[in-house]
Amino acid sequence: MVSSSATASGGRTRSAANRTAHYKSKAQAYAAAQDEGILDGDLDPAHLVFLIIALNAWWFSAPQLARMLTGADDQDPAEHARRRASVVSAARRLALP
Repeated sequence: MVSSSATASGGRTRSAANRTAHYKSKAQAYAAAQDEGILDGDLDPAHLVFLIIALNAWWFSAPQLARMLTGADDQDPAEHARRRASVVSAARRLALP
């Protein structure tokens, strides 16, 4: 059964066009920052946006793996802060010149 939020064309959600525009605008902003020398230009800006989103999302997408690796409770505010700091540090390393 196809959900009401999907269309007949490959299951894409009705909001896909809006979301695509939103993420493309992020990639365009990254590209502009790369052109200005604010961000490193080695990575495709769309890939960089995806990688940074993935860095953050993976903690939530694979909580069991996160627990196995860190031994930490994902509900602990201090652990949340450590994970956020790690994502910020990794994103900076990926993006800054």
